[in-house]
Amino acid sequence: MIMAVLGAAGEFLWITGSNPTITLPVLGSNFINPTMVVFVVISLMLVTGVIEFEDIVAEKSAWEVFFLLHLAAHAVRRA
Repeated sequence: MIMAVLGAAGEFLWITGSNPTITLPVLGSNFINPTMVVFVVISLMLVTGVIEFEDIVAEKSAWEVFFLLHLAAHAVRRA
């Protein structure tokens, strides 16, 4: 149940948070970056116990891709 709520909230924030044409009453428009939405949802999943930190660390291939993309971005910036 918690994961479904966090997933729905994440989708809502992803769609509305960085869209300049959608204005929410309290938050306005462009109030959260999509990358920040991911960090917030993952943090809330950790705090609520939906996932464990070990689950994140265990994804070795995802960390390898992240590291290689980071290296590629720096190589492009220097060129």
